Amino acid sequence: MSQKIKLSGKARAGWIARMAWRDSRGKRLLLLLFTSSVVFGIGAIVAIHSLRENLKRIVDEQARSLLGSDIVLQTRQMPSSELTRFIASLPGEKVNERRFRSMAFFPTAGESRFVQVRAVDGALPFYGEMETIPEGVQSQRAPKPGHAIIEESLSLQMGLLPGDTVVLGSKEYTIEAALLRMAGESELTGFFAPRIYIPLEGIEETGLIQEGSIVRYRTAIGIDSEELPRLLSRIEAEKNTFFVDESVRVETVEDRRQGIESVLNNLLDFLNLIGFVALLLGGVGIVGAVNVYLQGKRETIAILRCLGSSSKSAFSIYLGQMMTFGLIGASMGTVLGIGAQFIIPSLLQSFLPFPIEMRLSYPAILTGLLFGWLIVFFSALIPLLGIRKISPLSAIRSSVESSGSSFRDPLAWLAAGILLSSLLAFTLQQSRQPITGLYFFGGLLVSLGLLSALAWSLRAALRRLRMASMPYAYRTALGNLYRPNNRTLLMVVTLGMGVLLINTLLLVRDGLLGQVNIESSDDAANVILLDVQSNQRDEVIGLLSDTGLPARDILPVITMRVDRIKGKPMREWKTTPDSPVSDWVYTWEFRNTYRDHVLDNAEVIAGSFVPRYDGGEPYPVSLSENVIEDFGVDIGDQITWNVQGVEVETVVSSIRRVRWQAGRQNFNIVFPLDTIEAAPTVYAISVKSPSRLETANLQQSLTKQFPNVSLIDLSLVFKSLEEILNKATFVIKFMAGFTIATGLLVLAGAVISSRYQRIRESVLFRTLGASTRFIRTVLTLEFLLLGLISGLAGLALSVAASWALLRFVFSIPFSIHPFQTGTVLVAVIFLTWVTGWLTSRGIATQAPLAVLRKE
Repeated sequence: MSQKIKLSGKARAGWIARMAWRDSRGKRLLLLLFTSSVVFGIGAIVAIHSLRENLKRIVDEQARSLLGSDIVLQTRQMPSSELTRFIASLPGEKVNERRFRSMAFFPTAGESRFVQVRAVDGALPFYGEMETIPEGVQSQRAPKPGHAIIEESLSLQMGLLPGDTVVLGSKEYTIEAALLRMAGESELTGFFAPRIYIPLEGIEETGLIQEGSIVRYRTAIGIDSEELPRLLSRIEAEKNTFFVDESVRVETVEDRRQGIESVLNNLLDFLNLIGFVALLLGGVGIVGAVNVYLQGKRETIAILRCLGSSSKSAFSIYLGQMMTFGLIGASMGTVLGIGAQFIIPSLLQSFLPFPIEMRLSYPAILTGLLFGWLIVFFSALIPLLGIRKISPLSAIRSSVESSGSSFRDPLAWLAAGILLSSLLAFTLQQSRQPITGLYFFGGLLVSLGLLSALAWSLRAALRRLRMASMPYAYRTALGNLYRPNNRTLLMVVTLGMGVLLINTLLLVRDGLLGQVNIESSDDAANVILLDVQSNQRDEVIGLLSDTGLPARDILPVITMRVDRIKGKPMREWKTTPDSPVSDWVYTWEFRNTYRDHVLDNAEVIAGSFVPRYDGGEPYPVSLSENVIEDFGVDIGDQITWNVQGVEVETVVSSIRRVRWQAGRQNFNIVFPLDTIEAAPTVYAISVKSPSRLETANLQQSLTKQFPNVSLIDLSLVFKSLEEILNKATFVIKFMAGFTIATGLLVLAGAVISSRYQRIRESVLFRTLGASTRFIRTVLTLEFLLLGLISGLAGLALSVAASWALLRFVFSIPFSIHPFQTGTVLVAVIFLTWVTGWLTSRGIATQAPLAVLRKE
């Protein structure tokens, strides 16, 4: 009978510390590898938290330069005389601006390009800088009369220099400088249509702004800080009344700051949750690795019990080991996060409207360090609690097993509950919207559950599989997947989750790109002509026929805005608590159409589409599904439109589900024939161009004969969108790579933790006459099978997840690219094999005598 050792508290703590240190000899690298499973997860969390703190600081410091002024008033219709007088009565310095898109011709390059024109009558921005080449223009912050400032990308593409010319409509401008950056705008602002700044004076001479043209009329106001409250008070008084009637959108510095913070928070929350997945998988890896590690320490623990040590002391020894090495692992992750925080901003810079200057965020470092250490602690605690069950008799009788199981240990369940509760609390805190956090956490648990169930089912199936006809090496490798101390469950869960994240990202990106990839279709239109006036329609159609590019769809476009919904004026809806009408509806200038059929890229999902209407008002109209909730209407509800000064009553007769694709035009609101044909109309015409050369020739002809008509080359739009999506994809793949790296670390830890068992098996095989080549073949097959199973499991779940996202979130068709999916699978198998092989080197060449003597 053993007698317990009784020591004072201080002496006992010192003895436990010494024993923990001595017992770790020869296993310290292994313990460090175990706790390294959380390094990438902690690094991701520290990096994202630090980036969030820095971005919040920058947004607060540069709040006024993010808007460039104190207030911006914007409307999509020509300002009325009442609105013009009201703006003139406001205090402060004002700059008026008109923004519209048009074609620009560059004589030096002999090419035309779709651009966004910004005509200003003063210096912008009031706050921040307009960075240009040459730098002298920065001080004036506005183009001189007869001059233009063009986007740098446009200058490089066309080979333009200061002094060259650009033709906008019927007027020629001298290029003064190239625009590098405008305060408050990101690099992507001019991605689809490069910016060109020109003086507002003389804009009518270009002939580009005609009836029906899409123009944004903006007024930027800068004022002294002392006068700003009075100005904001006047603006606020008219925000829900006069501005609603005039369709004026108001944006203040605070509005811009909140908008930017909302977008950044959504992005950073998503990236942080990806890092959180890596941290969670690291915790799963620690549970499995510590369990295997303790299996090899059972004899040592039993001997300590025989020598009088209590189960509490034995437990404290190994708990001290895990806490110490957990702190080291958390510290390594924090250092990694500090380094990554200076890399991630460079990946996001093109999406941000301001330069990023990173500083160390000590709250972020402390959060990552503390939370990461807690994950290590509770993950290790679950298997550590089993030490209390080890009997002293285990040291002398190998048949004695620990009484009970961790599945029946209430303390183990308590530790698991605390761990899950902490993870859920962290998820909810990061997601900001509780329902989103719950969905994410629930989906994560379901994925982990499915992967675990798959691993259990696989092991059960392999036990029952008849493998007598297989080569012996194959049978041995398959047997290693279900025999004691196998790592199948751990590998399928960790690697499978990494594959799930990355492949879901790739499939969703491909689905989005598939909606705009019109180059692969022989039939789809790839050129759109906009702002074709009624008196130009027949001539433009004739020009298209003469150039061998006949018009496809010829769609009338009529500008209007909403006056009343369900008989209630818009200003009353604006002041109604919990109004179902979305904010953008109040000030939006709608471009609607009329026709007698539903296009083949849409389907009626409610009500009935009326092709022609010969009755009086209200006219039956068809709304697309995506605006029904924004209007707060349903079938049978009335909408009153202001069609350029004339009220038109309509009733919702049908709802359409539209597949919005490049090359196929459609509209949110469609009138039947014989209703609004008399209203001022412009046309949108789609064309199929066989080559870029044909498109360029058409651009030249249109620019010369119809300078107001804009040509959109959808192939260029697709390439620009692809570049943007690729940049976003790279950022997310960078973070998802943390999860794959975690899985590989867990794999390495699992292989090393079972190294002695594998060496023992290898020696027994060699004693029985097996060759080194046979043993290496078994190891190779086992790692390849683990990679294959994990990859297939992750791919299967990613297909289900991406289908759900594309179907229910983006409402677009789902498709799989076999080559890309196969590449992901091969990459996972290869990485698993390489990692397993590197961490099991030397197993096949161990000397049998050394192992047999140890036995």
